[in-house]
Amino acid sequence: MTVYVWLIAALLLFAAEWISVQLVSIWFSTGALLAFIAAKLGLGLWWQIGIFLVTSTLLLVLTRPIVKKLLKSKNSNTDLDRIIGKSIIISEITDENSLRGKCYINDVSWSVRRDDGGKLEKGEAMTVERIEGVHLIVK
Repeated sequence: MTVYVWLIAALLLFAAEWISVQLVSIWFSTGALLAFIAAKLGLGLWWQIGIFLVTSTLLLVLTRPIVKKLLKSKNSNTDLDRIIGKSIIISEITDENSLRGKCYINDVSWSVRRDDGGKLEKGEAMTVERIEGVHLIVK
C-alpha cells in the first residue's frame, strides 16, 4: 500500500514542479521516488520515511544554491526605462504649494515632482531623472 502512496506523491510533486517552474518541489519528488523504490525493495516504512527525508534534505541543501545561481535572471530593461531622460511638459499643478504636478507621456498621466523639492510651473519643460513608485522625479 505504501508503495503506491510514494508513487502518487512523487508524481504529484513532479507535476507541481512542472506547473510552477519555481524549483519548489523537485527535491521532494526525487525523495518520494527513492522512497517508492525502497518500498518496492521491501524496506520498512521507517526506512522509506528516512530515505525520503534524508534525500530531500540533502538535495535541497546541496543543489538549491547552485540551481538558484544558474537560474538567476538578469535585470532587463522595461518600457518604463525609456521614460528616463525624456523631456516632458508640466500640464497641471496638483497641490497648492506647486510641489507636485502632472504630465502626460504617450497619453498616460504621471505625477511629477522635482528632484530638488522645488516648485513646478505649468508649461515648464523638465527632464525625467528617475521613477519612484508612480512619480516621475524631474530636473
